[in-house]
Amino acid sequence: AAQSALAEAENSQGKVRAKVRAKVRARVRARVRVKVRARERLANLKTSKVQFRNLLNNLPMRE
Repeated sequence: AAQSALAEAENSQGKVRAKVRAKVRARVRARVRVKVRARERLANLKTSKVQFRNLLNNLPMRE
């Protein structure tokens, strides 16, 4: 009985640990997602800036 109780305790601890690990992993994944989104936004900004400059350069200049 003692053996099974010990095994049960270890099992439950393992479950708790797995839960904690999952939480940590989710948090890390969220942070990575934020970083990726920021990088994409930056890239979009850069391309739009370039496009805007091209637009300005292609406009017929009014003197």
